[in-house]
Amino acid sequence: MLFASFDFLLFFAVVFAGYWALRGQFVLRALWVTAASYFFYMGGSKPVDGPLPTPWYFAGLLLFTTLTSYLAGLGIAAARERARSRGEPLGPEQRYGQGWLFLAVCVSLGLLGYFKYVGFLSAAVNQGAALAGSGPWLPASAPLLPVGISFYTFQAVGYVIDVYRGRSPAERNPLRFCLFLSFFPHLVAGPIVRASDFLPQLDRPLRLDRDELDQSLFRIARGLVKKVVFGDFIAASFVDRVFASPAEYGSLENLLALYGFTLQIYCDFSGYSDIAIGVARLLGIRFPENFDRPYQAVDVADFWRRWHMTLSSWLRDYVYYPLGGSRLGPGRTYLNLWLTLFLVGIWHGAGWTFVIYAVLQASAMVFNRYTRHDGVGFFGRIGRGLVSAGLVFGLSAAFGKLLVDLSSPWTLGGVGAAIAFVLAILPRSDAVGWLRPLHILITLHFSVLSRVFFRADTLDAAREILKKLVTWDGFGVRTGLFGNEALSELLRGSRLSWASPVADWCVLGLLVLGFALHYLPAAPFERAAQRLTRESPAVLVGVGFALLFGALGLLLAGPRANIYFAF
Repeated sequence: MLFASFDFLLFFAVVFAGYWALRGQFVLRALWVTAASYFFYMGGSKPVDGPLPTPWYFAGLLLFTTLTSYLAGLGIAAARERARSRGEPLGPEQRYGQGWLFLAVCVSLGLLGYFKYVGFLSAAVNQGAALAGSGPWLPASAPLLPVGISFYTFQAVGYVIDVYRGRSPAERNPLRFCLFLSFFPHLVAGPIVRASDFLPQLDRPLRLDRDELDQSLFRIARGLVKKVVFGDFIAASFVDRVFASPAEYGSLENLLALYGFTLQIYCDFSGYSDIAIGVARLLGIRFPENFDRPYQAVDVADFWRRWHMTLSSWLRDYVYYPLGGSRLGPGRTYLNLWLTLFLVGIWHGAGWTFVIYAVLQASAMVFNRYTRHDGVGFFGRIGRGLVSAGLVFGLSAAFGKLLVDLSSPWTLGGVGAAIAFVLAILPRSDAVGWLRPLHILITLHFSVLSRVFFRADTLDAAREILKKLVTWDGFGVRTGLFGNEALSELLRGSRLSWASPVADWCVLGLLVLGFALHYLPAAPFERAAQRLTRESPAVLVGVGFALLFGALGLLLAGPRANIYFAF
């Protein structure tokens, strides 16, 4: 079910009324929300950009993961109790129940790996076999990816690991644990909530005062505006069209489509997180924040501390630190960073485009770590800059030759080497304040350009977009501002001849406004918006939202699935 839909509005009105009616009955209230969560998972709207597959076994997979993790937690707790009864120490280095841990992690990650990666891996093996002159070695496989499997899998794995480490008690009430994994606000696209944060909140007295209500409704409204007004409209009217056939558009339009997708994916996912946080607060549950203005990041490390923060912190705690973190010397630190960021990138999808995206993010993180100036003098920075420039020169030239098919890739290699050298010797942005905008600008554009591989449907499409950018063909456009021949394509049947230029300028205006709001101070705008909604009559606010989303519903022909549903 989609948050930005009338179906969800009706669903949540019923859930909210039943939840607070059962305020004093925890068991009935938990059963009510758990049943509603499974209904939410299986039912709902059909998005305009394709159906959400919800075969019956999707709910079975969620229930199976829940049962496996719950039993593993009890098994680990029982092993620790047996050790305690024997008088054995239970410090952080003494851990018991390895078999249960192994079972739960293998089951959860095995299911995730099968549904998410088996199709890509089998295709890659068969491609290798074809290059070797052999027939297919593996049968073709392309299972449907269950919605939300990445998110509830990570929550289940994190819970079992925390119990194994002794950092969280095993939950003995199956209903409470089932509610934790299936709670509908975070079920299909996060934030990734930890059991140690969620379960204790179930024991707190329920209360919902006027301030809490205002804050919750404001988060929901902000999320809807991000998702529908910025994300969906920009995607439907411009971004999807360019990425569907990049060769038909000019270099400027391809570049603007990258900016558009960069804004779209942020508004889509952070908007979903805002709605999830607001909905959960209306039910008395606090979620962690998931975004902190990521395009204000000064480097790649700062970006991943601000983008999908619950995933970044999860991988830090359950992958980077267990690998050794930065405790085992520089070489091992670089390897651990690279592996962790590679997993961050490849988590987003199975395909060669996502492999390249993962390699770019991981390599940028290692570069960022290598060029830090802690205890390094001027000549040390020069040396690191030369090493970085040499490596980036070779990689950029190879990139230009193999991916973009440039006849003379050395120019691209030289540009990449020059940028790497300058970045390596520049003072850090936190040490020299006036350099902060430059660091932000460079980090933003690394994110924008790397999104080519995130968004492109195929490697050939990514190659075509890169070729358009590298072999710049000027500032011309096909027709109109972005090439919209008529808004009839957007309206799916309408024949309004005046609509094309209006749609063009609306998209451009939303792009400029979206990025401007991202960089302007947030607090004054949010306070003004909250004051306006609080002081305006409820009927007026309701009518305003109804008109806004009714108009957008006509333009978009219905709700669109969130991008991160596919992950």
